[in-house]
Amino acid sequence: MAGSRLEGIPALARRREQVPAACYNLWRRARRRLPLPQRLPLPGLHHMVLELETDAWICLERRAAEVPVIAWLEFDEAARAGIHEPVPCQVHYYHFAASKLRARVLELMVRELGAVLAGHR
Repeated sequence: MAGSRLEGIPALARRREQVPAACYNLWRRARRRLPLPQRLPLPGLHHMVLELETDAWICLERRAAEVPVIAWLEFDEAARAGIHEPVPCQVHYYHFAASKLRARVLELMVRELGAVLAGHR
């Protein structure tokens, strides 16, 4: 699914990184309980939205035809020994300032997705 949204869009950079366990674990719960893709607002990051798919998280700029800004892909859950550990993944940067947004997007993901899951009981 993520491949189609990102297909043909060149990334400025691709890095092997890790996502915090809290982010990944919330997304795992969301995959089991919510219909995906799920779009989350990113309060304070004007005109941006985070689209959570079955295999990727994609931060999109809504004003610019929903072009990707940053995307997390290829999660390697098997590389962690327990659910408290971060998960390695591939991060694609599509905007020159995306690395400055990375931590804030993940922080907002935890807050917004946590609220969605809490209301979905």
